[in-house]
Amino acid sequence: MKNLVKVSALVVLGSIAVGCSTQNIEAKADEALRTANEAKSIALATQAQFDKYFTKTRYK
Repeated sequence: MKNLVKVSALVVLGSIAVGCSTQNIEAKADEALRTANEAKSIALATQAQFDKYFTKTRYK
């Protein structure tokens, strides 16, 4: 009976640890995705500015 209680306690602690770890990984992945999307939007805006500048200078 003691062994069953110990095993059950270990299983519960293990599943709690995995659940917290999974949430932490998902949070990190969401943060990385937000950062990547922000960087992409900045890059697209910069490219648009360069295109506009070179279009102006080409037709002068």
